[in-house]
Amino acid sequence: MNGSQRALGRRLLLGPAAAAVAFLLLLAGALAFTDVDQNHPYAPAIDDLSQRGIINGFTDGSFGPDLMVKRQQFAKMIVLTLDLPVSEADLSPFGDVDVSGPGSLYPDNYVAVAAAHGITNGTAPGKFSPFDDITRAQVVTMIVRGRTTPCPVS
Repeated sequence: MNGSQRALGRRLLLGPAAAAVAFLLLLAGALAFTDVDQNHPYAPAIDDLSQRGIINGFTDGSFGPDLMVKRQQFAKMIVLTLDLPVSEADLSPFGDVDVSGPGSLYPDNYVAVAAAHGITNGTAPGKFSPFDDITRAQVVTMIVRGRTTPCPVS
């Protein structure tokens, strides 16, 4: 096991948001968030994903590194990590996902793309449970499915 694999193992035991971020780094300066200082154990991963535009944080400038990641948040993160195209034409097959409307693709269009690429099947027929905390098993399942999805060539 190399150093980065050991570090990932430690991340999985600590914060749920940070663990999801660390998983995404397998796929894929100045810190942008008011609640993540350079001494935070996941600061480099959070900063990297922020600079790539994969995570945005909250409108108040915070990230919430110790908060649980919601299923709809992770759907967006994995779609962006895989560089899958997203548009208003992508319609979510799940009735419990809020429709964002013109000018915003989150959450419905990202969830739609994740479903269209087989990254998620939802939690029940027609249900995605977008506000549920994503479980470690769901993160792993979505990443494995995402790794089998052909990525667009830049």
